[in-house]
Amino acid sequence: MKRADLQRYPPWDCACAAVMELREGEMGNKAVALSAAALAVVVGGIIWTHEARKDDEGSTQGISQSETPNAANESVKERAPSQSIEGGVDLRNDSRVRHPFPEVPRTRDGMSFDNDPGYAESKAEQKWLDRHGYPNEKQLEAYMVAPEALLKQASDAGDKVAQTILDARLLPSDPTAQQRLVDAGAEGNLFALNMLASFQGGSASGDPVAAYAVSRVAEMRGDTRASVTREVMMSKSLSTEQRMLGESEALRLNAEIDRIYTSKHGRAPVLDKRPIGQ
Repeated sequence: MKRADLQRYPPWDCACAAVMELREGEMGNKAVALSAAALAVVVGGIIWTHEARKDDEGSTQGISQSETPNAANESVKERAPSQSIEGGVDLRNDSRVRHPFPEVPRTRDGMSFDNDPGYAESKAEQKWLDRHGYPNEKQLEAYMVAPEALLKQASDAGDKVAQTILDARLLPSDPTAQQRLVDAGAEGNLFALNMLASFQGGSASGDPVAAYAVSRVAEMRGDTRASVTREVMMSKSLSTEQRMLGESEALRLNAEIDRIYTSKHGRAPVLDKRPIGQ
């Protein structure tokens, strides 16, 4: 597979089984267990939806994949020029669109650290996770069982967590979903990059070098816990040569994401490093 342009990689077909098998006792690290388990839940939901869609397509003749309604083929809407996502919400979106999950909190304000899918250890880390698109416990519970139509409505109401989960769910069937996740990553949505890396790393038809590179980009852009979960999200270990190639790809992709951001906002992004231990 040509790696000249990671953004042109085809979508992938199946799930990350290795991450699904992660147990806290085996890892000896709660941060790894919770973070990787959260990715496993999302990726598992993506694959279940993909398999259900394939079954439906097999029972309906004359409908090609290209004719399947695309629930999220809009490009990422313009956001405020900062390297973060305020509470996972774009306030510039049409306020007249009713959010289908009004009871679900969009931030971690007032939430405990227990069972946080992003494993926040402080209020500062909770706010960082919100800024960078990571779902809180209630969002993950609600959005993973939500149909695509409701996720699309939530996205239209400005919920970027819903948009990321929808785009990740569409990866097996929508060639443009990957680009939307990359664009979201350029705007500071590091959850989008982690979803992209996890899906690529666990798919039988994916590219582990690409997965490593995208995960490293998330780390370069501030998610210092990405290095902890990188190995467990991969379906197989990388060779030394693959790691070297992954590092090279990460540098190239990170520079490209900087270019995307700068061309849009007229200035370089500001690094917002995850505040671990603060």
